Amino acid sequence: MQTLNPTEGKDLVSPEDAALLLRRPVAKDLDFLSTYSPSADIARMAGYACTKDWAPELEGLRLLDRLKASPYGWLAEVNGRLVGHVRLSETETSQRRGRLVTGLFDDANLGRGYGRRAVALALDHLFQTEGFHRIDLRVLAYNRRAIRCYLACGFSFEGLEREVFNLEGVWHGDWIMSILEHEPRLMPHVADRLLA
Repeated sequence: MQTLNPTEGKDLVSPEDAALLLRRPVAKDLDFLSTYSPSADIARMAGYACTKDWAPELEGLRLLDRLKASPYGWLAEVNGRLVGHVRLSETETSQRRGRLVTGLFDDANLGRGYGRRAVALALDHLFQTEGFHRIDLRVLAYNRRAIRCYLACGFSFEGLEREVFNLEGVWHGDWIMSILEHEPRLMPHVADRLLA
């Protein structure tokens, strides 16, 4: 059985036009991350009731630490501008599996294909270079935008974990989704054509 051997510190560049870069975080990224506050829509998709619950310094440091802690954690840049992040939050190397976490930073980045491009590039690297067999994720059932992105990238719906998250007194479920190394997926060169 193949085991994983992370290529620590590897940046990933989109193969067609190099406009999209998934890069490892550096200390200077905290300048942006510690001042960033999401819109109400992005905060809700991330599970926050509203932006008043968001502490920029704490959340920025938390994200930077999580990205650095994973050998599979990247910030997404388009033409030199930070647009989001992609990482594996959990890995089980003996079983060649991991759990994907993604997010975009600004409403202006929504609907432009950046999330799909970043996920496609990360999946290609994780399957082709790093030797993963399975990547799964959890997404709040009301986050239809993210669900459409994951479906477009080739993820399959596995089930609904009911009432696992309470937001403003209302219980919500998580969709469980996965993709296996041999399954069809959106490839980076195709995804690059989505860049606006």
